[in-house]
Amino acid sequence: MAITKQLPADEVQELVWDSVEDTYTGRSRWGIYIDSVIKDENGDHWLVSWEDGATESQDYNSFTNWGGEPEMMTLTKVVKKAIVVDQWVEADA
Repeated sequence: MAITKQLPADEVQELVWDSVEDTYTGRSRWGIYIDSVIKDENGDHWLVSWEDGATESQDYNSFTNWGGEPEMMTLTKVVKKAIVVDQWVEADA
């Protein structure tokens, strides 16, 4: 089972600006989906999935609070592992 923790969206927003790695995972008409790996004060790495507006003129992102209680976001603990991939390539003549 995955190790997770929840943080307020505004705190996560500050962390993703200094992310270790970002992967763009998809796109919709209005948004771009991003997985960011962040490092906490203990040296642990966490994955957070979030959405950003697709254009500069859009003020929307996953961290936007439209009023009320701060939204909580779930982070999943991750570790980096090397993966070996065998691939068929053309032989030299």
